[in-house]
Amino acid sequence: MAILDRFPTLEDLLQAQPEDLGAELVLYLQILERNGSLYEDGLPDRILELYGARTQRPPGLVLIVSEALAWARRSLLVVRDMSQSSHGFIALSREGRAFTRGTLDRMRLREILPDILLHPAIRQTCLDIFNAGHYEAAVFEAFKQLEIAIRDAARLGAHEHGRPMVTAAFQAKDPGGALCGTGQSGAVYSLCRHWSHVLPRLPETPPPHPRAAGGDRWVF
Repeated sequence: MAILDRFPTLEDLLQAQPEDLGAELVLYLQILERNGSLYEDGLPDRILELYGARTQRPPGLVLIVSEALAWARRSLLVVRDMSQSSHGFIALSREGRAFTRGTLDRMRLREILPDILLHPAIRQTCLDIFNAGHYEAAVFEAFKQLEIAIRDAARLGAHEHGRPMVTAAFQAKDPGGALCGTGQSGAVYSLCRHWSHVLPRLPETPPPHPRAAGGDRWVF
């Protein structure tokens, strides 16, 4: 049984983090759903039965189960069962029915790097690499996309790459360079110099490169 494998004793369960118990609860609900509707108010008593407990609910049990369910709802693993006329019934979502313990690791990664914060070009090429656990490869790919975008925005040749390319793109010695623009602030000038030093520290990427997505001047 999923919950007993993860939490051998009731005391272990009462000390669980909401997401840890929530994950096991979703796996348990996958079993219960095969046998009929799921009524959330009855879950604490069902859990007690797993441990062979026939006494009153121990303090904190209802709260920890409520927290676990709240996590499952927030993660869109559990939803309200709208097929029932009465309130209190829940159902597993499509993702909840396909949920495994491995899914939890991927969900944690998504929280570390929300895709909404990423530029579309970075999201398209790097996010799956990151979510697969290849963090260094994802960072390298992200910087490669940035290098591509800088090259394209500065209209440099496909053979250009590394520090010479970035320096030429920003004309880092001149605040009025190609991408910095005339009369830009000192902060922008510093940013130009920053990228001319950061990118070359990565392994050089072989040209030619495809065009980066998006047409903004400040593509990064």
